Amino acid sequence: MGKRIFWVFVLLVGISSGLVVGYIQSERFAEILKTQIKRQFPEGSGLHLDFDRITVGILPPSASVVNLRLVAERAGNAAGLGKGSQVTAERLGITFKMIQAFSRGITINKVFIQGGNISLSIPPGSGGGSVDPLDVLFSPIRVSLDPSLHFFVRQIELRDSRLSLSLERRAGAPIRVDLEKMGLLSLAPERGGFSAVAQLEGLTYSDGSVRERLEALKGNVEADPAGLRISSLDVQRKQEAAHVEGQLLGNIREFGNLKMDLKAIVRGSASDLAEFVGSTGDLSGDILGDVRVRGAVKNPS
Repeated sequence: MGKRIFWVFVLLVGISSGLVVGYIQSERFAEILKTQIKRQFPEGSGLHLDFDRITVGILPPSASVVNLRLVAERAGNAAGLGKGSQVTAERLGITFKMIQAFSRGITINKVFIQGGNISLSIPPGSGGGSVDPLDVLFSPIRVSLDPSLHFFVRQIELRDSRLSLSLERRAGAPIRVDLEKMGLLSLAPERGGFSAVAQLEGLTYSDGSVRERLEALKGNVEADPAGLRISSLDVQRKQEAAHVEGQLLGNIREFGNLKMDLKAIVRGSASDLAEFVGSTGDLSGDILGDVRVRGAVKNPS
């Protein structure tokens, strides 16, 4: 009799869970959630957010919105983005541990974007002052919805996405960064350090006076206040390619004084390599080298 009651209970829990998950993934629930979200984005915010539906996963616990669209409809919007900035994604979601879902301080294991197209214009002065990138990278991501509910994000991951970023300046041409494909970009900031894994293609940088393009960049690096460790870094520019591994130790905020111990394999056209390092010599042929670099960044040997 006891076993029968147990299995009836399990069946009821399973049916109830299935109904709840089914309802959460229904169009009706999506419309209810859209209504609630739009209250956080009133007309005066200058932002428009929309999505098709929500999906929920059990193992691992996850939730994601499908076909996300976020558009900055006017300048001076709540996000401080330039007019026309937009983020679209096939899927934007989070993963977390089940026990975390019932606590006031929720640790999200990962926020991920799949199939994203991110086009952002940042007006001059929109950051509200100078921000040290290391302070951002060396701090956990914390989002507060109210004084009693906080979210901590361990990892941000983008897959199969594109990026177009324009940093407007009061004088001179904007700084532009374009990424044709982020096969994978994973950032894990935490207190006192961060790690990053990247598989990027078609990276272009320009600022009006400099324009540089990398065909591909793949890397796995870790950093903390005591230095930078490169497990692997592969860079391809035109016909040149380099593989680098090693470490740079010292106070990372004094980059020029970091002590390098790097191993590199370099190959490519001699003329292209000369152009990259600024040499005016007339070189030809191909170069293949196995190099070890030691010493301070500002005075290598």
